[in-house]
Amino acid sequence: MSGTDRKYWFALPVRPAELTRADIARFAYPVSWKGSALLLGTVLVPILLMLLAAPLMIALPDWAIYVALAVLVLAPVLGGILLIRSLTDPQRSIDDYRAEKKRIRDGLPPA
Repeated sequence: MSGTDRKYWFALPVRPAELTRADIARFAYPVSWKGSALLLGTVLVPILLMLLAAPLMIALPDWAIYVALAVLVLAPVLGGILLIRSLTDPQRSIDDYRAEKKRIRDGLPPA
């Protein structure tokens, strides 16, 4: 699959040519429903896992259990971050996607 026909789920806050060191730390913006779902899952899954693990943590006061639960909670977060980075468009910014969406909404062909 070439870079031109790949469907990205996220876009950078600015164009890559204008990217500064401060922009790299900013988060990618979702440009499709799949991106929004991935972002939501990356946030909600660890919260739900901690809520499910809380009774276990109270019942078993062993530090090894806490370490295992921390790894279990961090795994989906790290996986989500890696997926977000791999599905971010390296060529176009969020403004480019918004302009294209506006053109389509106005009945014009995409640029």
